[in-house]
Amino acid sequence: ANASLKWDIIPFLYFKATCNAYMKEELNESFQMSTQTYSNIFSNPQTIASSSRDAIRNLNRDFQTQFNGILNYSKSIAEKHNMSAMVGAEYFKVKTDYMQVYGKNAPTDDIPTVNASTVFAAGSNTSNASEYRIISSMGRLAYDYDGRILINAVYRLDGTSILAQGNRLSLIHI
Repeated sequence: ANASLKWDIIPFLYFKATCNAYMKEELNESFQMSTQTYSNIFSNPQTIASSSRDAIRNLNRDFQTQFNGILNYSKSIAEKHNMSAMVGAEYFKVKTDYMQVYGKNAPTDDIPTVNASTVFAAGSNTSNASEYRIISSMGRLAYDYDGRILINAVYRLDGTSILAQGNRLSLIHI
């Protein structure tokens, strides 16, 4: 989903905000019923090829949000002097959840989900949750005279949660 809003505050000055949200979810389930082959049926005594009834379920979910806001000013004077200024900010976040459960030896084939399992192998069951964020601010000043002389100044400051404490901010200027 996404949305945007533009507000003309006064002539030559406006504010624009946008937001986006995105979710991806993946669910996998598997159940192996007890099996018997022809050779198992006709053997004496009868045997079963596989009775472990392995079951697995895993869920992976990502939820992403992004918000932007910019304030923009643009003005021309005497049709030759053109000036503009922009300042903005952005917030971006991704949250991930993962879970896996593996079991076997369910007492029956009639419950084909992992919750009927009686044995859960160590190390095969796991869960994880993580989150990271990026926060940015940016700005631009621009001037041109009659489209021939151009002067621009731009900056961007980014901060991210995935880097070490002392290295989370970075200033980029052009």
